[in-house]
Amino acid sequence: YSATKSAVSALLTTMRRETKGKFKIALVNPGETKTEFWQVVRQKSPQIIPVKSPFPVASPEQVAATISQVLAKPRPQVFVTKIEQTLPVLRGVFPEILEWYLRSQERA
Repeated sequence: YSATKSAVSALLTTMRRETKGKFKIALVNPGETKTEFWQVVRQKSPQIIPVKSPFPVASPEQVAATISQVLAKPRPQVFVTKIEQTLPVLRGVFPEILEWYLRSQERA
């Protein structure tokens, strides 16, 4: 998942540069979104235990509203939640603190 997310980001960055502004290209980062995913997983594979997200989960309505805003006013990169906006900074500047937090949430 992470590799695919990075590849999409790199692809859109390259497209933005190569088209030299002829097209408005935006990357929407929804983060974890509340869906029926875990309900379906439990029905099909009851032995799988769903993992609770350590971060706030966006609603489908929040994601749709963000996409609508980007269509009205394009920006290169948009995050649906504040934590999604903060995570790249934490990964780059304080990776040990972020990893410590994620590990502590797994045990909680």
